[in-house]
Amino acid sequence: MRFRNSICIFELYLGQPLRRHFADFFHNSYGGMANTALVFRTITAIGNYDYMWDFIFYQNGAVEAKVHATGYITSSFLVKAVSNTATRWHQTCLETTHSLYQLQSGSGCSRSEEHFQTKDMEFKNVSLPWMKQHYAMVPHLVEKTLHTEQEAALLHGTKTPRYLHISSNQTNRWGHKRSYRLQVTALPGTTSLRASPREVHVLGQDLVAWVTAGFLHIPHAEDIPNTVTVGNGGGVLLRPHNYFNEDPSIESPDSVYLEPGSESSCESNRMACVSEESCGAALEAFTYGVRPEDLPQFGDD
Repeated sequence: MRFRNSICIFELYLGQPLRRHFADFFHNSYGGMANTALVFRTITAIGNYDYMWDFIFYQNGAVEAKVHATGYITSSFLVKAVSNTATRWHQTCLETTHSLYQLQSGSGCSRSEEHFQTKDMEFKNVSLPWMKQHYAMVPHLVEKTLHTEQEAALLHGTKTPRYLHISSNQTNRWGHKRSYRLQVTALPGTTSLRASPREVHVLGQDLVAWVTAGFLHIPHAEDIPNTVTVGNGGGVLLRPHNYFNEDPSIESPDSVYLEPGSESSCESNRMACVSEESCGAALEAFTYGVRPEDLPQFGDD
């Protein structure tokens, strides 16, 4: 069955918990939450490759856009002179080394004036408050606001600040600028933020980040019959950074908090009362017992 121009929308359990903690200081308690996310997926088949595009919405407010490549490798006739730029995968065939990339955009974090900021750590040699005669290298937070597209362009081969932020002039309850962190997931040396050749000012504008995130594909024997998606992907993750007053997933009904004696409480442990869930199916109690009259009867012949 084939559906053209379709998008699949589904809930996905990602395996690891979104958050959890077991406390054993003074008293015992446990709090945690399964990491389920809403996924929008579509697949683009271009030539010999299929690109699987995922837009993932997490319950902590993070949004991720990523793509994985799969399909079959194209081939050429075996030529020994190009063995250092290609990989042999058959008696008479080889495939050249190539790059796969995708262009993705991450939108701003609010409808108000936005700013592009970088954050990193810098070590400074300072005296210790409790021992003035002694010094130590102490990390300090360094923040920088970029004013033009040229300043905001992060090019190949240059040192990239570890934190990239799209922030607004609004603040959360604690006085921090509400922002989203732009985090690129790709192999080293394959990431850049594009800029216009003109000196365009971006301070206080409605910002969009154009990100090129890709990976180098050196063909190998396991690409036959198809290149797998494992490890062949990249993308962009937008993570809230002081955008909220606290983790918004704390209000999710998927959260679990247990204290001694509360294991059977529906209020703190939904799994204790699955039968009372409004969306749960009314199922009979399961049993392994089988009555003799329920067994099939066979004749002597």
